Amino acid sequence: MKNAIILVCAVSAAISGLFAAFYWYRSSKVNPYPEWSAERPEPMIQEVKKMAINAALVEALAKSAELNKIAALLTAVSVLFGVVSTIVSLFP
Repeated sequence: MKNAIILVCAVSAAISGLFAAFYWYRSSKVNPYPEWSAERPEPMIQEVKKMAINAALVEALAKSAELNKIAALLTAVSVLFGVVSTIVSLFP
């Protein structure tokens, strides 16, 4: 029974740690620049262009923060599973 608990906690720690790494990777790949297209062309007026860039940056920062929050929570779960696995393995 003890070995099963240790194994489950260790595997859970590894899986949640990998998911956390995935979310941190995704948060680093958020595009902070506006995407101009045929339907949404780049503005000719510099002030409007700067406002669009600022809005895109704020949106990217919010998305990155959301992904970082998920990654931090998954890291906490991973550490918790690791601690439980270690503590259980210390007792006979």
